[in-house]
Amino acid sequence: MVKKKQIFKFLFFFLCSKLIILLLVLITKSNIFQIFQIENLGNSDLEWNDLHYKRADIKNDPHYTRQKSVVLINTGTLNSDSFRLQLAHILVTIKKFNPKAIGIDHRFSNSFRIGTEELISEVNNNPLIVVADDEESKKNHPYLTFKIKKGNVDFPDLYTIRRYYSDTSTFGFQLAKMAFSKKIQTGLFSQKEFTIHYSTQDGGISESATRGVNFKSIDGQRLLQCQDSLAYYKGIMKNKIVVIGHLGTIENDVEDRHRVPIDTVNIMLRDRTMYGSVIHANAIENIIHPSSRFSEMSDLQNTILQEILFILFLLLLFCELGKLVNLLILVVFSILYLIFILKIMEYNIYIKVSNTLLYLLFIEEFYEVLQPFYVKLSKKLKMRKQDEKSIKRS
Repeated sequence: MVKKKQIFKFLFFFLCSKLIILLLVLITKSNIFQIFQIENLGNSDLEWNDLHYKRADIKNDPHYTRQKSVVLINTGTLNSDSFRLQLAHILVTIKKFNPKAIGIDHRFSNSFRIGTEELISEVNNNPLIVVADDEESKKNHPYLTFKIKKGNVDFPDLYTIRRYYSDTSTFGFQLAKMAFSKKIQTGLFSQKEFTIHYSTQDGGISESATRGVNFKSIDGQRLLQCQDSLAYYKGIMKNKIVVIGHLGTIENDVEDRHRVPIDTVNIMLRDRTMYGSVIHANAIENIIHPSSRFSEMSDLQNTILQEILFILFLLLLFCELGKLVNLLILVVFSILYLIFILKIMEYNIYIKVSNTLLYLLFIEEFYEVLQPFYVKLSKKLKMRKQDEKSIKRS
């Protein structure tokens, strides 16, 4: 039978441990640590689920090798002085190829440059076009306004881009809805965000993270110059969603690059490897193909699961088997739990595993620190109870 003393002890360590974890989270996210560039260390951005892609890299999974619905056009090679004019010419050209939708992943400053009028005219008169919209940037910089559909290109993640917004205002959803209106439902996702299931054109998930492109891509400058190859380009873009964006000019180009979980070389010290347009393309594939999406637990379900793990470990400490034994059990349990999580991810089920397991190691260290405080507190409460009994007797 559980005694009141044991319940009190459990509650004391449970609340103290939660307070310690809260302080650790606040410390890792505190602005004062920006001078150490702690965000680049990924301490607050660790998800063990990323190991899934290391396993998926060698698998011939149809999710990674299926024919894609998105084709990318690289504008990074266009002339900077006449960029808008050349982009307008690209739009004129690809309109002849009968794409289902065209997305322009660029923001244009509200300034007059060569080709501005041509670009505005071509965009406004093509109902298949969706342009990128960034509410946060517009607060500080004025941008050209177009009289057509706009899609939000912001990502919910601050560092490694694992998730995409679920609402209909996103760049990806607008394009998917325009191209495959019968397939797409407004209430597609039950949560505010969904986890992007990254894929490749020909397999080799980590290679696509390094190169930054994992879809069929066409060089914008070459498209304008090779007029004799238009039949070839039409075969690639017909009935596809075409996303136009920056995909690099030179090998070390870092413009609009982001950290992604399929960087299997690094889990914490990740470089910016994938272009924003490619991330949108992956999200579009997830929206179009329901079978490619992860089935995810709700935030409440994830919280409950994490609390169960936390309570189990706390109970392990109460058994007082010794620090070495506790750590050994925790390590073995963590490995088995991770293997289970990674295995079910192969069946498109995603249960988030982040810093919880690491925090448990801290609690193991703090347990011995908290023990004397618990003893003092319990003695004080015991003395107070005895005093109250003495007063009642008198």
